[in-house]
Amino acid sequence: MMKKLVAATLPALAVAALSGGCNLQTNQSLADDATASVSQTQQAAGLTKLITQPLDTEQPASPEEATETMQAKGIAGLYPADCVTITPNSLVSVHVQFDDCTGPFGLLHLTGGVDAEVSLNEEGTVEMDLADSGDLTVEGNSVDYEAHAVFLSIGVDSELLWKGHWSAETSWGDLATHDTDLRIKFNALTRCIRLDGSADSALGERGLEWDIDGYSVCPLECPAGGVVTATGIESGETVVITFDGSDSADVTLPDGETYDVPLVCSALL
Repeated sequence: MMKKLVAATLPALAVAALSGGCNLQTNQSLADDATASVSQTQQAAGLTKLITQPLDTEQPASPEEATETMQAKGIAGLYPADCVTITPNSLVSVHVQFDDCTGPFGLLHLTGGVDAEVSLNEEGTVEMDLADSGDLTVEGNSVDYEAHAVFLSIGVDSELLWKGHWSAETSWGDLATHDTDLRIKFNALTRCIRLDGSADSALGERGLEWDIDGYSVCPLECPAGGVVTATGIESGETVVITFDGSDSADVTLPDGETYDVPLVCSALL
């Protein structure tokens, strides 16, 4: 699933937005809020992807088989390799415990537990309900997390519908909450992903509405394409960020000014 999404890119974009021609305070606030919101939205989606990862290539015949697969395969891509353990809660539920893990999607110093319950709907599609167990933290900040994931397809090319809620304190002390609705396409061989969907975010008393259209990225590469749009709910102002596979992104500010911002594309994957 998500390869660091915009964690390696949007912080740089926000700094540039604040210093590269944003003349109005509302524009500056929108750029700040957009950065914080996308950073934490990607962490939430990334955590979901990590936990569902063991089921990417195998269609289980039952919830019991799914939980057995999760325990047998474990979760790859975290450092150190032994920082995560998966133990059964029941025949159809597992507990995933992180011990100061570092990994993709901006998940640094991930500690605490997540409970995952697996079910199969009438069509035989795998669904998963996830919720933190009360002690989850990222970079020392407490996180409130829950999500519902539905596998549309499982195989080399898999597709996932994901709705999630995430709230955590930002690095400067504001409480940020995010409710996200995404369709995620993932290739198990290339580990490339494509994201489409929307999100509603709140940072303190300020709100943002997000639209993510065709955001595509592969490991250790710059985003191949996509448009990310953030609109301030109160101000109605919009920031648009366009990716084209190059090492820079095109940013359009609320006042219509556009410019290129360099990207750092060698994020931890």
